[in-house]
Amino acid sequence: ARQRYTSAMAPKDDDLGDVYELLGIEEDAGDKEVQGAFRKGSLKWHPDKNPDNPEAAEKFDLLSRAKELLLDPTRRAAYDNARKAKRELEERFAQEDSKRRKFREDLESRECRSEAVRARAAEAANAAEAKKRYAQMDFAARIKAKEAEKAMRQAEVVATAVRARADAEDARVRVRWREPGVATSRAESLKQRLAEFGFCRIS
Repeated sequence: ARQRYTSAMAPKDDDLGDVYELLGIEEDAGDKEVQGAFRKGSLKWHPDKNPDNPEAAEKFDLLSRAKELLLDPTRRAAYDNARKAKRELEERFAQEDSKRRKFREDLESRECRSEAVRARAAEAANAAEAKKRYAQMDFAARIKAKEAEKAMRQAEVVATAVRARADAEDARVRVRWREPGVATSRAESLKQRLAEFGFCRIS
């Protein structure tokens, strides 16, 4: 009955995968442990006990071939050597992947630092430009304020002069001489005295 479910062709071990894992045993397991693991697996996966499970026959076939491989010293030694070489190759690839990953992480880290430096430089440049614009606006505002203050003072001076002139006009004194004979001699003396207090007109 067992012969009916095993492959009639020459065994091909490539599709077995990890036979130790398949049988659930350690790498240094002896023949008795291999036989015991096979019996345990065959009870679970035998096609006669799983008529409705199409995967049972394939699973039972893999278990049978794994057992035969491990019970053959020559095939087992070749399998172990190939398995060891494959594992070493995978470990080497993993180390290379680790190196590539570290290189990528280092590169990304350097790029991040460079980007941070550029960002800080741009921020500093923007701050300097803003400070410069503020200084220019402040200077222009102060100049404008001074010009406005100057114009206001000039306006105040003009207004003061106008008021003074108006006050002077209001304070005019008209002198008429009753005696024409003395007008000429006294007019010049009076004119000089009144000139000390502002505008005067002698008539």
